[in-house]
Amino acid sequence: MTIYSQHAHRGKAQVLATYRGPDGVVSATVTSIESTELAAPVVDALNRVSAAATVPVSVYDERGETNEMYPIGHLAALTDVAARADLLTTTHSTWYAMATWLLHKALTDLDHALLTVPAPVRTALQAELETDAKWLRLALAEYTEGDDLPQDDDRRVWDFGEQFVALVEDGLADRDREMLDRNEASATPQEVTEAAHDLRVLLQARARSSEPDVELDLFGPVVSVDPTFAIDVPDDEERLEVSVHVPVLDPRWRRGWEISLQRWVDDEFDEDGFATASHTEEVLCCELEERPELADVLQLLNQARTSLTDWAGTAIGEVLQGTRFVVTRRAES
Repeated sequence: MTIYSQHAHRGKAQVLATYRGPDGVVSATVTSIESTELAAPVVDALNRVSAAATVPVSVYDERGETNEMYPIGHLAALTDVAARADLLTTTHSTWYAMATWLLHKALTDLDHALLTVPAPVRTALQAELETDAKWLRLALAEYTEGDDLPQDDDRRVWDFGEQFVALVEDGLADRDREMLDRNEASATPQEVTEAAHDLRVLLQARARSSEPDVELDLFGPVVSVDPTFAIDVPDDEERLEVSVHVPVLDPRWRRGWEISLQRWVDDEFDEDGFATASHTEEVLCCELEERPELADVLQLLNQARTSLTDWAGTAIGEVLQGTRFVVTRRAES
């Protein structure tokens, strides 16, 4: 509903809130921060808070035969710290679980960014969140219940389907919602609840891992570490990656939690001999009977870069060195 930016003014950074008012787009100064270096993480977190709060109430839940509004319970976390815990337990759908997780992370990041600024700045930014939440709630009440909006010159205008935010990426884009919706299309309510918990494990693992190249793919979903993606690997060295897969809900490909180690195989080459197309082939797999602990997933991801080659030789029934995961399947078997 609001786009945040910073503007240098007399040696300080002004934090600006830009929103649609009754007479058009308005920009107003929220507060000033001592430097652009201190303001940058604040502005970044504010924009992520705005997007994660606004997008879920600006699109329809299209999983059923009729379009429904997504819940609005997450808006309480904008003004009530005690309500943030609910952001990590909601089970409406896997996409809404992702959106609320992203909101929790953005609010947490904002808290951390505000540790280095004076108390008046924190007070001003809290008032800003309260203002944004107030007008978003009022606009939603007008849209869903027909309530009249206060005729206030300072009101912020919201229109369904037209999110006025700085970004809608990182899990909030339409394609992300559609992908997760397809994943749970034939799932039971209990399976959706479990899938929401599963997805949060992957989100937490990516956020907390010390490995910089952890990638999240919502088609699955799955998190992977592929060190060869960012570096050149000698021609005589295997290119390996490891992936953590959550259970697949589609009955046509149903499976549980898995740790999979794959090798890259080149298919096509250009005239200079460089690979232009490749695919992965499974080397081994650790099939899990239940959801793994986050600490165990982090342990795997954090040491993958230096352990992939050793792991590739692990026999069935043995653990991947330095982890708690036991190999249950090998490609040659």
